[in-house]
Amino acid sequence: MQVFWPDDHEISQCIDKTIMNFLIVNVLSYSIVESTAFKKFNFVDLVKTSKYRMKSEKYFRITLMPATYNKSKSN
Repeated sequence: MQVFWPDDHEISQCIDKTIMNFLIVNVLSYSIVESTAFKKFNFVDLVKTSKYRMKSEKYFRITLMPATYNKSKSN
């Protein structure tokens, strides 16, 4: 049985932020996260008991981008 890390898990949040930064720095469309090639990335912990649950394009566009922008703006 596949067990996914919760969205608020430290590793999950780190992966989300890394993906968001990748999109921003490379000026990529949010939709890339839903492409077949991108989904082939396997974000797994070392013991392979938990796995990162890939977020949708909508999550990055509506949730994480505004949070990232606001954090950058305040800095």
